[in-house]
Amino acid sequence: MRKITVLMKFLLPSLIIIFLTACQSIRQEKYKGSYGNGDESIILTIKNKEILKTEFWKELPDIDASDSLEFNSAKDSLLENYGHIKGMDYSVEKSKSGHLQIHIVTDFSKLDLKTWNKAFKSNNKLKDLTDYIKTKKMLEENGMVKVQ
Repeated sequence: MRKITVLMKFLLPSLIIIFLTACQSIRQEKYKGSYGNGDESIILTIKNKEILKTEFWKELPDIDASDSLEFNSAKDSLLENYGHIKGMDYSVEKSKSGHLQIHIVTDFSKLDLKTWNKAFKSNNKLKDLTDYIKTKKMLEENGMVKVQ
């Protein structure tokens, strides 16, 4: 009986450590970075070294949001060229500085890769788009930081 108690005292903490490690490996993490002159920013949602989702903002300083004709023309052009891609949601809005800002959310679990490759004139495979290890160095060079 004593041997079983000693064994249980050893086994229980080991099982708890294994369980916590397993839970930690499936947890989602978020990373954020800014690029260029601060007019581009991105948030990545990562799980098990795979990019699940990206949120991207790009400000276009040459398009004044107060010029409704220019703003609507740019918005219509963007939605016409890229708004049909399943798994990508676009919005065009006014930035804090009064310029046109594009907000793109890509959910890789829903992404229509064939249409995406055609629209962006690419030949990527989904594993290349979602592989965080391949993109990590570039992201860290651009100030990517963990936010969650």
